[in-house]
Amino acid sequence: MKMSVLMILPILLVSLSLGAALFEDLSTPVVMESFESKTKDKDPVFNEITIQPGDKKDIWLMAQSHNGIHYSKSKWDQIKIVVDKTTEPYSATYHQVKNGKEIELRAACYICHANGPRAIRPNYESSSVKYSLKDKALIGMMNLRIKTYGRIKMKKSNLILDGRPRQRPLAYDGPKNWQELNIPTCLKCHNDSGFLSRGILKGQQYGTIEHLTKTGAMPPWPYKLDEEEKKQLAEFISSFK
Repeated sequence: MKMSVLMILPILLVSLSLGAALFEDLSTPVVMESFESKTKDKDPVFNEITIQPGDKKDIWLMAQSHNGIHYSKSKWDQIKIVVDKTTEPYSATYHQVKNGKEIELRAACYICHANGPRAIRPNYESSSVKYSLKDKALIGMMNLRIKTYGRIKMKKSNLILDGRPRQRPLAYDGPKNWQELNIPTCLKCHNDSGFLSRGILKGQQYGTIEHLTKTGAMPPWPYKLDEEEKKQLAEFISSFK
């Protein structure tokens, strides 16, 4: 029987995972230039990503530089996402850290992280970072782990810091910001139920949605938007500008 693309894809992902395991474990840091994130001046953003895996929770750590890869590591932003695997569905909290202490957020995490940790997309054409086979395998393994989380909910307790509402909100409030993106192709992955679901996208994520669709990162192969869906998406995005 001829195998479909969707039948083959999980096999490829598992093979990548097993290949990565031959090289490194998940706790090995990976330094990358982000494919999608840029500074206000359109310069590259650099990340060092590490995962501390566990039976009950996974802790994702990201050091981030908006000042070049050679900027002092002690001055890189420290970001943390904790995935609680004891809840159904899994839940997540988002944190900005400095010197081991949680501080106010630099940005509203939820506008980019609609479903916990997001896919790791390095710029493999970077002139500043060279990726070894081990790096690429480990990134694939991390992305597979993220995908298998399925739907992740944000813990409401995370909206509070030191007993009061955060100065910079974790997510923006108001009906329009929580308006759902109901485009059929997007809903194949971004839905609230089913195996490997990634959560419905909301209005406050319009900037991320626009960027990833413009660069071709979304929707992922083999999916693509038809002409009517492209029109619906353009109207959705323009309603927030």
